[in-house]
Amino acid sequence: MIARLKLLIVALVLLLSATMVGAAQNGPVTISFPWWVGGGTSGSDMWFKQAVDSFNEQYANQYKLDIEFLPGQAAYIEKMKSIFATGKLPPLVTLKRDPTLAQLWVDQDLLVDLTPYFDSSPAWQALSIKDSVELNTINGKLVAAPDAFLTPIGLFYNMELLGKAGVTAVPTTLDEFFNTLEKLKAAGIPAISLHIQDTGWSAMLVFESLLAQTPQGIEFMDTKDPDSFNKPFVIDALKNLQRVLQFTTADAIGAPFSIAANNFLSEKTAIMPNGPWMIADFRNPDKAAAGFGDKLASALYPGNVAVADTGRQLGEYAAVKGYSQEVTDGVVAFAKHMRSAAVLRARVIQLGSTAPNLALTDADKEQIDPLAVQLIDLVQRENPPILANFQAQWNSTIQNETIVQGLPQLALGNITPEEFAQMLTDAL
Repeated sequence: MIARLKLLIVALVLLLSATMVGAAQNGPVTISFPWWVGGGTSGSDMWFKQAVDSFNEQYANQYKLDIEFLPGQAAYIEKMKSIFATGKLPPLVTLKRDPTLAQLWVDQDLLVDLTPYFDSSPAWQALSIKDSVELNTINGKLVAAPDAFLTPIGLFYNMELLGKAGVTAVPTTLDEFFNTLEKLKAAGIPAISLHIQDTGWSAMLVFESLLAQTPQGIEFMDTKDPDSFNKPFVIDALKNLQRVLQFTTADAIGAPFSIAANNFLSEKTAIMPNGPWMIADFRNPDKAAAGFGDKLASALYPGNVAVADTGRQLGEYAAVKGYSQEVTDGVVAFAKHMRSAAVLRARVIQLGSTAPNLALTDADKEQIDPLAVQLIDLVQRENPPILANFQAQWNSTIQNETIVQGLPQLALGNITPEEFAQMLTDAL
């Protein structure tokens, strides 16, 4: 009997050892998901890739991220719609890129409540923006990682091209802005880089800044779900947008963002609406001529207005229910990593973002590009309204269909601003 018991114990030990060896051989838990940026060579792509690489290195024995990089927001949204239709989302999704999809996932209770993880991490709490914590807490559940940074978006001016048109200073008022556009046109220089595909990002940034020229417009953009665009101040902003569209390149109609960006980088245009993450491209010899960045000036939009790429949007990193605890823990670990001091510091330095709760050393500040510092100084000195990216709150039909269909017609004069406002209203 004792001999049999000994043999049984030996067998159990051998079985346990084999199981442990098998687990070790299986390696770290793989977390696979698509993502909308990170696979390219832009400043934001490089920052994201560095963060992913540092995560994979730090957690080499536990987790491995396997990411399918997609070329832009529109491609990501279409991919997610297709995946969602199958009934099985990937373990990590972003709620920030399509509010309609995000709302469906929240309503169907598909997302892991991050509250226990967040409450147990003082460092995560300390760096998070309070308003974003509140925004991402729905029915008592933290549905996504709160934002810890914001990035003021303004305009970049090629001062050399402005000089050729007889303009010596960056315009600050709307009248000065249109006067600058007229002078550039008279000098044979397409004034502003715009595009209409990919949700019309650059053109709609300009529209938002034009909408902010009145208190009513700013208040309107504070409304998450507007009931109508048929309002006088919206019509006035669309009239000004139609006017601005007359000063862009011929290829803006039907062009993706990459065309608008290349037109500015190759010095075909004088003005570029975009965020400071693009500064890395200005200094990149593979994308622009040597010294190109030194020709530029950062500026606010006319009337001292800035736009932010965060604000009223839900968070970037959310964990999906239905996966093993190991996978969920890995997703949360990555979300915390992307909100860690080291990754935030890299973003501030490389992309010109501001992290309100992150302390920077003098050495950190010295590493920030002068163009980003210039924009940050403008924001601090002028204290402009920094408007949340209002178009990101619109439903996917407006973002991916109405804007793409209506903007070309507005630019060509085939529809009036009033008719475009009605198109936007009909799509609500």
